[in-house]
Amino acid sequence: MKLPFDRTVARLDALHAAKLRGLAFPDRLTRVSGGRVADQAFVNWVDDRYPAFQAAIIPRNDWIGEVPSPEARAAVPDAPCHRWFDLSVTATGIVAMCCMDGEARYPKGDVRTQHLLDIYNQPHLLGFRRELISRRNAGGPCDRCTYMSY
Repeated sequence: MKLPFDRTVARLDALHAAKLRGLAFPDRLTRVSGGRVADQAFVNWVDDRYPAFQAAIIPRNDWIGEVPSPEARAAVPDAPCHRWFDLSVTATGIVAMCCMDGEARYPKGDVRTQHLLDIYNQPHLLGFRRELISRRNAGGPCDRCTYMSY
């Protein structure tokens, strides 16, 4: 992603310190699977440096139709998406629609100018979580996403 590693780690250090002081929030540091050895090295790094965070490996996917893959040929699930309950904050502060919105083309908000709770509780996002509609009926980009994980 060509992000400044030192800056990113410094921000993670600050979040981790807040977590250790009692800031209650669910957290997960993720990476897209790059193979067993690299994935295990990432998990070990997170466990060693940030023991209060959870490491997660996300399987490769079609990134909302951006990258052709065998999974992209599957039908969009006739089900809600568990990612509607997450916030995917990018290193720039933009909150992407989800982890499959790798370039934040569908932003929910910006943590530099908005509170996370205000972003999370926007009426249309609350509607997704309350109604648990099928992604097929959720509109774009959810209506073309085949992602299933966790």
